[in-house]
This record gives sequence, C-alpha cells and structure tokens, in this order.
Amino acid sequence: MTPARPGAGTGYAYGAETGAPAYADQGLANHIVSTTLPFGSRPGFEVIRSAPEARVAELEDQPGRSIYLCGGAQLAGLLLDAGLVDRLLLEVDPFVMGTGIPLCGGGDRVVPTTGTAVRTYTNAALLIDQRISGPSTAGGTP
Repeated sequence: MTPARPGAGTGYAYGAETGAPAYADQGLANHIVSTTLPFGSRPGFEVIRSAPEARVAELEDQPGRSIYLCGGAQLAGLLLDAGLVDRLLLEVDPFVMGTGIPLCGGGDRVVPTTGTAVRTYTNAALLIDQRISGPSTAGGTP
C-alpha cells in the first residue's frame, strides 16, 4: 500500500461537503473501517466492519492506483503486521496536543525502513517519507 503524496491532487479539499465521498471527482473509492461508527449505506462508500486486512489485501490485488490510507493507530498497526504497508508518509506539525496516541497501535513492534526523505513546508510542518524494508517484528531491534 503506497499512500499518495500531499499536493499531488490528493489533499482533501477544504470546504468539501460533509458526508460526501473524498476525491469523487478523481474516481477514487472510499472505504471506511469501523466496528462502531453508525454509518449507513451511502453511495460512494464501503463500510468494512471486520477483517480489514483481508479486504485491503483484496484491494491491493486489483489493478489500478495505489491505496491511500488515512486511519488511526490500531488500523495502521494491523496493516503493518499483515505486511500490507510498503510506504509511510508521516506529517509532523509544529504544535503539540496533549499526550498523543501511538502511531501504530495494537502491539510492541519494530518496522524496518529505508530511503527516508524529509520535506519542510513554509509553516514548519515536516513530511517524512519512509519505505518499509522488511516485515514488522515484535519488540527489540529490526
């Protein structure tokens, strides 16, 4: 799974209509992974209630564009452990909010990466681009 680059026609437009599918004008599908979100059937969305790693693997096998994942720590950890992430784009913004949450929830893991690139934006935000170079392992060192 390779997320798209910000500024490459992929950033969610400010002022987009609430509840509307993201990037519908670009022909992208929207998949929502949640076991609790009360989200009824709507055109342009697929709600995945269980086994997201199986569904993501199915999507990976389809021809076409890369998958761009915006999600929480639990989903990121699950997909990393399943070997379904090949690139991480991490944005670091110039402010601190509370104590934060883990980047990848659901366990103590080490994910080896290579080819780190860092881009600095005028607002002091950083975009860190890392390629996954091997499977995640439990604790310790890669």
